[in-house]
Amino acid sequence: ITNMHMSILIHAAISTGKRILWSGTAALADMLLSLESRSLSALAVVASLSKVSNQQLLYARDQGAFLIEVPIDKIISGEVVPEMIASEAVEVLSQGQDVIIASASSINRSTAFEKTDKAAARAGIPAESVSEYTAGMMGKISRLVLSKYRPAGVFLTGGDTAISFFNSAESLGSSIVTEIAPGIPMMNLNGGPFDGLKVITKAGAFGKEDAISYALRKLKEV
Repeated sequence: ITNMHMSILIHAAISTGKRILWSGTAALADMLLSLESRSLSALAVVASLSKVSNQQLLYARDQGAFLIEVPIDKIISGEVVPEMIASEAVEVLSQGQDVIIASASSINRSTAFEKTDKAAARAGIPAESVSEYTAGMMGKISRLVLSKYRPAGVFLTGGDTAISFFNSAESLGSSIVTEIAPGIPMMNLNGGPFDGLKVITKAGAFGKEDAISYALRKLKEV
């Protein structure tokens, strides 16, 4: 059973209107508390090509996070604009669901990576600049989302992705608050329009399968 299944069961039970004596695991209690506190949703931005990050984002999706794919090849060709992706993310976040915005190559590297390279070649973008272009686009989409909805916090994986996000957020830096897991820090942004926003960063090929799911949960803790 996943968190999504548990959420469905809880909502179904509540909808009966009957008094309920809840008995179960800590995960059940945690989900009941999250429903009671109505915390803001959390956002994850993933552009790592690591197999580890791929497994982590798919696990988080299966646990209930809403996954939005960013087709970099179609953005390059003009078929998709960043505002479309940001708008979808804002809509889902506003409904109380966590969102993962991930580059297509992070979700399915075998097919998306080749498509992106071909689109870049047609647009005259050097192959060595594709990674920088992708990171910049992920940062731009993140800024568009934050301008419409300020989440409980943002999870970032991949060094270029994190740097692009910090630049897009016009942050002057950050202050480490705690370490949610070995090698995975939580910090607050310093300066800029999103001063104080909680951010968790993680290297791409690092962490356990539940790293993203766990980070999204930690971002929502008061």
